[in-house]
Amino acid sequence: MNQLRLTNVVRSQLLPKAYIHYSSISYQEQVVKKEFIPNDKFKRRDKNTRNNNPLNIKFGDFNLVLKKTQTFEDEQKKLIYKHSDALTSEATTIFEFLDQIEYGLFSKAVTMQKMSEFLKDENFDGSLLSDRRISVIFKISGEYNYSCDSYYKDTYTDIYFDLLKKRNANFGIESMNTYFKTKFDNGNPVNVLEFYELLSKYELEPNVETFEILGDVISKKGDSKGVMELIKTMKEVNLPVSTPMFGSLIESLVLSNQIEKARSVMLSFENKRNIVNVQTLKYSFIYGLAGANKFDALVKSLQELEKETDYTNDENILPLYEMLFLFARSSNNVEQVKKIESIIPKLMFSGTMKYNESLGKYYVKCLDFIKEGNIGIASTLLNMLPDSLKANVENKIVRNFIKKVDTSNDGKAIVDEAKLLSEFDVIENPLIKSLNRLNGNDLNKFMEIFEGFKQSKEYETLKDRFFVIKIELTKMLQELTKTKKVDNQLEIIDRMLTQISNIDKINHGEFENRQISTIKWFICNNYLSKNIQLYDRLAKIEGNNYIFNITSQLINGCLYNKQFDTLKELLNVIKENRIRMLPYPRNIFLVKNILLNPKTPIDVASICSSILSLSYDQKLSNDRKNEIIDIVKNIILNKNINESSIAAMVEQWSNDGRIVFTKQQTANIIDELTSLGLVSRQKYIDSLLQKSNTTLRWLGTKDILRLEKELLYLEGNKDIPEEKNPSLYLRSIIVGKHLHESPVNFEAVLEHITKIYESDKKAVINKISSIPTFTMEKLISSNQYGFADELWNVKNIKLDTHASLLYAFSLYLRKENDKMLSVFNKIKNQAENVNNQTIKILSKHFPDTNENMIEGYAKILQQHFNISDDMTNKMYIPIYEKKFKELLQNNKLEEAFETCKKICTINLMPYGQIDLMSTSIKNNNSQLFGQVFNWVKDTHSKFAAFIDASIALLENDKVELAEKTFTSVPNLLISSSKLDFIITREISLNNVNVLKFVLKIISNNDKTTDDMLDKIIGAIINIYGTLKL
Repeated sequence: MNQLRLTNVVRSQLLPKAYIHYSSISYQEQVVKKEFIPNDKFKRRDKNTRNNNPLNIKFGDFNLVLKKTQTFEDEQKKLIYKHSDALTSEATTIFEFLDQIEYGLFSKAVTMQKMSEFLKDENFDGSLLSDRRISVIFKISGEYNYSCDSYYKDTYTDIYFDLLKKRNANFGIESMNTYFKTKFDNGNPVNVLEFYELLSKYELEPNVETFEILGDVISKKGDSKGVMELIKTMKEVNLPVSTPMFGSLIESLVLSNQIEKARSVMLSFENKRNIVNVQTLKYSFIYGLAGANKFDALVKSLQELEKETDYTNDENILPLYEMLFLFARSSNNVEQVKKIESIIPKLMFSGTMKYNESLGKYYVKCLDFIKEGNIGIASTLLNMLPDSLKANVENKIVRNFIKKVDTSNDGKAIVDEAKLLSEFDVIENPLIKSLNRLNGNDLNKFMEIFEGFKQSKEYETLKDRFFVIKIELTKMLQELTKTKKVDNQLEIIDRMLTQISNIDKINHGEFENRQISTIKWFICNNYLSKNIQLYDRLAKIEGNNYIFNITSQLINGCLYNKQFDTLKELLNVIKENRIRMLPYPRNIFLVKNILLNPKTPIDVASICSSILSLSYDQKLSNDRKNEIIDIVKNIILNKNINESSIAAMVEQWSNDGRIVFTKQQTANIIDELTSLGLVSRQKYIDSLLQKSNTTLRWLGTKDILRLEKELLYLEGNKDIPEEKNPSLYLRSIIVGKHLHESPVNFEAVLEHITKIYESDKKAVINKISSIPTFTMEKLISSNQYGFADELWNVKNIKLDTHASLLYAFSLYLRKENDKMLSVFNKIKNQAENVNNQTIKILSKHFPDTNENMIEGYAKILQQHFNISDDMTNKMYIPIYEKKFKELLQNNKLEEAFETCKKICTINLMPYGQIDLMSTSIKNNNSQLFGQVFNWVKDTHSKFAAFIDASIALLENDKVELAEKTFTSVPNLLISSSKLDFIITREISLNNVNVLKFVLKIISNNDKTTDDMLDKIIGAIINIYGTLKL
């Protein structure tokens, strides 16, 4: 170590915190001056012989050669460089490594590992190590190490001790003291008796430091008698009793609840300040209060200490850090720890050796709490650290959490820890991060964490992410595969398809869409195609918005797998439930190939021809209609298809009554049949036209009285067989026309509905299946309760759930409670669900009423159908919306804003914000404009706020300001759904300029789809047409 003590220059150049020794270099300088001054100093020497007297001086193992012409400083520099290189290059021996450790006084995980490798060398002789060097080895896993937690460090302390014993190391009192202190600091102290045995084994005499360490260990147990015995022993062996020993006594007294006695001992030293540091004793007293979890007394003592202590000096603050982690360990109460933390002043970060040691010890304790999973305490304690160390602790918390996610099988423990990490703002969205990391591996743990995620605050923010939706679908898929009950399968499939239909509204990538399609195909192929009754029950669920899409996929699967019996059953359900079939191009292509194939069996041709006619819808574009007409035409004109197959197909088309030919199409087909010599097939065209022409005439007639007369004629005509009489079909057309008259002739409507339902003809009943519900809505909203009673009593009548509840509401208003309960019982007997969609539709058709009446009815619904407040709150929305419009019209903007907030809270969707901003601009109310803008930003999103503000400005012709507002947010994009909302709004207001501005904005964005552009251009053209511009 002589080379380390050579000069303070080496230390100042490499590490300022190293110890500085002056004695060695100053002594050598004196030697040089004393020994080598020449006696004949007045004699002049020859120039050539001037440098021939080299002088040798030894510094430790190094030999310094001096010549008279060379200065001592030059050789000193060379020696410094040599030492510098030795201290910074890779150590090859344990001695070089220990020199570097002593020089830097710092250790980390890799340091501990490297030292253990040196000690594992079987050729190493441990007896070469001095007592001080062994002490340094223990410090590597103790006071020099500020980067690892105590548990990790303690494993290396044990490794070193075992290896040093194997290598026959000569333990001295210094190394044994360090071993004992390191184990104590690492939270795993050696048993006192065992320590005595070690001292005896190695024949070591304890010194003052030994007693101080023992005193610290015993005092932490609250054993004041044990500490007193130590003090007596010190006196007996003529060792001075130091201040730390008295401090241990005071701390042990407080921990053993002898607080007053501790105060007396402390006060007894007030007049002995020359031999005892009273300030240290005060800190010991506070340590005792902290370790005993005496919160109130600790707060009071800290406040008293603050009055008499100079906190501008870090030396006075550092002991309080130890007090803080002692209290945190005993209390485990985050709020109390925060309170104590608030009393302690912040360090000035002086960077002294004492500062580094104390702060390092505190930092390690933070790591210990992390290791134990006590995130609340750890994140509170780290607030006292400098930013650099605080960041390190947070990183360790994150790494510790990730490790737990990877290795722990306890999903609940991971969820609990994640909640703490989120609560203390250490990691943002820890649960979604852990789900991403697991990515479906260890499914049980994954799902356990996901359940915790769904109950956390993270879920509300992230529930619309595809990753989260995919997990929910996977979870439901698991439930589906496990359950055998059809009722349970129905409920799960309904939830899954509802979720999928909502996903389809969001723009996703090709990969995500493929995953969605895979799930839909799985449901169709494994459940719905194998149990058409399950599909039938799905079709009857009110308010579902997935049935059209899933129908197309089911048909496609049946066609592709040639399951024609299943397909026939499926088509019967489609007709019975009047499900609109979308002309899915792939289905039309498959049907076309089947029908044009001469080898197709007649029964298969009849089934597939029904797909063609059911796909023909009046709402289709002309191109789509013509595509289907062309297929029918090509079938009839195909010479290779036999007559019986064509007859079966045409009969099916006639029965379906969907395909309608124009006069020009009819003439063209007849001309082509004549030219091909297929005149005999003209009868098929006549058969199709007979039904389509009559239907077209009835549908096109606006004179209801004329249709009523024709109905009387058809019913009185005995020449028409009853099974072919179209009078009921005509009634189904007439009743629809009546309902669109103003005022509605409810008496006539009820007569037609009654006649149709009494006939028990399913085909006609299915055609008007939505009419009774529509009628009930109109009757209740217009207070026609007498007709509503008649409609309810029609034999075999079937209403949608919301219409039944609407009728029950009319009975509630009339205080006919028994009838109301019978309506509820009927709904329950039919196993109909009362869900969000039901309540939402119900609320739209309430008659004029007040909040009190709705509140009373809501409570009754909750009582009988076990529905939540969130669901029944939706019943108030129409009242609030009406109130909002009235307030807006009367310029009561503040009240309108409050009403707007109510609607938004219930609906979880924005409402009225553009109206409010637009009206506030008209009224020059900039304050309200700002309030609404901030509200939208906080409750919905920043992007929505800027888009809505821009639209409001545009509606008030403030184009330049609107453009600045819109472009102030980089990458602002109007979504497809938002664009639909804007188009609908501006069409109703005939604001063509707003739409032109929006078109200009979205056309410059690469993410805008052609469909979005087509929509807005079409809307602009329609407004121009309406305004005749």
